[in-house]
Amino acid sequence: MSICFQDAWSAVHPGEPGPTFSPANPLVRRGDMPEASDRRIDYILLGCGPHGPTLHVSSCRRVLVRPVNGVYASDHYGLAADLTLPGHPPGRWEERT
Repeated sequence: MSICFQDAWSAVHPGEPGPTFSPANPLVRRGDMPEASDRRIDYILLGCGPHGPTLHVSSCRRVLVRPVNGVYASDHYGLAADLTLPGHPPGRWEERT
């Protein structure tokens, strides 16, 4: 038995790294890994059936990338995605009227 997941960021930003852990965040520079390089450690994964993802990713963006009143929420940024149902169920032909 196998399972497949689709990465929401890659679905709408193919080829873009979208780092969520970056030395651009001052909490990273002040923390245990001041020399860390940009990388993505946060993911939104969508389960896939035999015919692909069961939801459509409308958008995916990094969140909490700017401080509020000088305070960063975390040493890494988060992700948020907008998901919608596909036009027709995966594995079935679209019904036309």
